[in-house]
Amino acid sequence: MSSNGVGGNVAQPGGFSFRLCCLWLVTAILIWSAWAFGGLVTNWLLPAVLLAAVLLIFAVTSLPGNRRAVCRDPLFWAGLFFLLYISVQWWNAGRIAYFDVGLKKWTFTPPPHPGWPWAFGRPAALQMQMWFFPAWVLAVVLRLMQVTAREAGRLLRMLVYNAGLLALVGVVQFAAGAARMYGLAPMNTSFFASFGYTNHAAAYFVLMAAVAAGLLFHEMFKPAADQQRARISMLAASAVLCLAGANFSLSRAGIILSWALVVFAAGYGMLGGWSRLRPVARLKLAVLSVATVVVLYWAVAGFGAKAICHEFKIWNPVAFNAIPGLEYVNLNMDDRWDLDVAAWQIWRDHPWYGVGGWGFRHLVAYYVPVSQWRNLEKPGKANVHCDPLQFLAEFGVIGCLAGMVVLGVLFRPLAQARVWRSAVGMMGVAGLGGVAIFSLIDLPFRCPAVLWTWTSVVVLLPRAVGGFCHSGNMRARSSS
Repeated sequence: MSSNGVGGNVAQPGGFSFRLCCLWLVTAILIWSAWAFGGLVTNWLLPAVLLAAVLLIFAVTSLPGNRRAVCRDPLFWAGLFFLLYISVQWWNAGRIAYFDVGLKKWTFTPPPHPGWPWAFGRPAALQMQMWFFPAWVLAVVLRLMQVTAREAGRLLRMLVYNAGLLALVGVVQFAAGAARMYGLAPMNTSFFASFGYTNHAAAYFVLMAAVAAGLLFHEMFKPAADQQRARISMLAASAVLCLAGANFSLSRAGIILSWALVVFAAGYGMLGGWSRLRPVARLKLAVLSVATVVVLYWAVAGFGAKAICHEFKIWNPVAFNAIPGLEYVNLNMDDRWDLDVAAWQIWRDHPWYGVGGWGFRHLVAYYVPVSQWRNLEKPGKANVHCDPLQFLAEFGVIGCLAGMVVLGVLFRPLAQARVWRSAVGMMGVAGLGGVAIFSLIDLPFRCPAVLWTWTSVVVLLPRAVGGFCHSGNMRARSSS
């Protein structure tokens, strides 16, 4: 075992206790963010931010070698630069709208310190720090700890079981027609489980369903003597519940992605596992796959068919139809293209620094025709519904370059791990990719629960894949 990081020092006095504490803190942060309104309520988000600070201190100070290891990690410095950058935006916030009598138009006062990155309001800019600081801490700590394959698998299973339980709560609320989240918090808009925005729920449950499917396949592809039936049952139940959650969220994109995932998982399970399994195991896999689809379809058709069909119904048909056969299916993107164009133009006018966190909502009215202003009064128009464009408009080239460096460092181990050798890796990447695709037409990464879980899965997959592939090869050799 490597001597670098916490993972290489578990035998030293006190090393294991710090390591175990760090793992539990990671788990607590991720579970809390999922149940605490998706992390979008600031007062409920604060405990997770404080836990992230404690986690970083524990991980860095637990052993002397960790301080040297974290200083050599490019992710630490790229993420720290981004956090400092949005901190400057927060420090230099304070632009107020006023009517310029001379120009006869509404405009804004200059930032307190012209020439520096800025934002419109400090509370909104501070929220960006509360979103991205824990994501950075989780990634840095999980890399620093050199998480073993066993630890990565255990943490992924805990996240999957937690997601399955949360989806079950959401399904119960849906079936009961609840108007209050958890029966306590009154909601004026559509919600599912703990998510006040149903597309966030869909993205979260699609990701967790993919991870659950990968862990399930890994368990089923083991020799019969090594399989844990209780674990298979729990993973299968969690996968079905997460897929049901994505459907009952009534997110059109979530429904489409969830069933695309079902088709992909069924195909991968048959093609990837058929040659590894004996005839009896093949029969079990086929029965489980069919049963999963049937149960999911029965649940969706039995409880949510009317509501789902309502979401896809076209209320104002148009003569033009680009895709034959879909003339009666509502795939309308509303006015999101106009918001995309507005975000692009905002960035063109503020290319380097952007307009600060939540700055888009202050400027969007200046970049759309007056005839569309009434549409901006509808809920959700404070966001572009395209995460890359919104981040570009609000953080500018400098902030986005830092973010791209972070993504490059995160994905490099994932690419080096050759994930196609493992069911966990293949399905995990499918889930990560599904959320990334989702972000092109919506805003999953503006939800802390999705952002933090997605980041953690990216870091954990290479560790899990390496161990699972190695153990699978060892079993194959021993069985032969």
